[in-house]
Amino acid sequence: ARLPGVLHNRNIVNYYTGERRTGPGFLAYQTRFAKFLLSMLYFHHVYDRMAEAGDALLDEHGRVRPDIVAALARESTGLDTAENVRRLDALDAAYRRLGGRYADFADLLAGRRARLLDEARGDMADFALLTEAWESMVAAARTTPVRLPEGQQR
Repeated sequence: ARLPGVLHNRNIVNYYTGERRTGPGFLAYQTRFAKFLLSMLYFHHVYDRMAEAGDALLDEHGRVRPDIVAALARESTGLDTAENVRRLDALDAAYRRLGGRYADFADLLAGRRARLLDEARGDMADFALLTEAWESMVAAARTTPVRLPEGQQR
């Protein structure tokens, strides 16, 4: 399908944010990174299926049909997680080679493996639900007045 794309022409550097330099910030960032890697099992499936669907993804006005995208996302939640287990194995080995706080994070990751695998699948199920609800949520937002707190100006 002729889907829109995004071109980034900005140099975004955020590696050295204050939050990431703290112990809890480092752990939070590394956890987000691990979850991102696990999400790719599901998103690559969705991307591949979208490419196969081509123009069938579009309605008569040339807009993406969210019900089809949601169905593909939901379908991806049935994938075998063996690939994600291998991703976690590779991540664990890499962090342990780095040593220090990365090795400490590998220990934390090892204790959360099952939960992270479940969360990655659940996040995609939530994405499917959000995709289905998005159009009606945006429509409702358009008709919902915004009331600013007393004394606050727009």
